[in-house]
Amino acid sequence: MLETDRAVVFYPADYVEDLARQLQNAEREISSLEQLRPHWAQGYTSDGVAAQAKTTALSQIWVALGVDNQTAAMERIRELLAREAVTQGL
Repeated sequence: MLETDRAVVFYPADYVEDLARQLQNAEREISSLEQLRPHWAQGYTSDGVAAQAKTTALSQIWVALGVDNQTAAMERIRELLAREAVTQGL
């Protein structure tokens, strides 16, 4: 049987329209559920993947700041901002 010999199946318009409505409803529900996730997790396939990406990014920032925790990172950022303000004459 050649590829061109395949039978074509036609569905009633009501059936196709119902499927289209179901698809739109499912897409709206997915969008609504995605918005309920934490901002940092949106767009990732799972919260675990998002958390891993966030942790990797934070650890790289900490290395750049020369610290090993969030509190020290914030202190270092404040120090850098204060130093910048002094050099800018603010």
